[in-house]
Amino acid sequence: MTMTLTDGGWCDIFLEKDKKQQSRSWLRNCLQDAVLNACIQLNVPLKKEVLYEEVPPQLTVNLDMYTLMHTPCVERIVTFKRSNIDRLKGGIAFNLLQIKDNGVYICLCTVNDFINGEWHEESHAFVYNSHYRATENNNCIGAVIDNRSNAPVRLIDEEDRRDISKSRQLFDNFFNANTNIQ
Repeated sequence: MTMTLTDGGWCDIFLEKDKKQQSRSWLRNCLQDAVLNACIQLNVPLKKEVLYEEVPPQLTVNLDMYTLMHTPCVERIVTFKRSNIDRLKGGIAFNLLQIKDNGVYICLCTVNDFINGEWHEESHAFVYNSHYRATENNNCIGAVIDNRSNAPVRLIDEEDRRDISKSRQLFDNFFNANTNIQ
């Protein structure tokens, strides 16, 4: 199985913003969860407990993609290849949504939001499944999958792929903040 990564970031989104609504721990775990979600999409077995034991979420330190890729439990079951969509005209968000192959992509981004009168920047990771099909909506091919409990799978339709602004808007709306995929 092959997972494709786009490039460099990792972690939870604006913990200060959602503290009252979140019941889970404050550990940074989105990169680990992105790999788990990607494995689910590929029907590849990877146990959360095993992954978290080998690369535990940290309170203040983000995990890097290189370390995760070379974690024994991950390295045994998947391989990664780098995508070059960052070099294509239109930007990563637009070009990512143009992909309709059989790939599952781990995407790293920076999310910027204005909270309590200050700008906050957070690294985050999510999954794009380029061939995801929902039985209830056959017009959609592809989905954005995140580890936030309040974020359902976001199905992708042709309107989302239509132009650069629509593609960027999809991610900004999904993460409820200005999102820059890296």
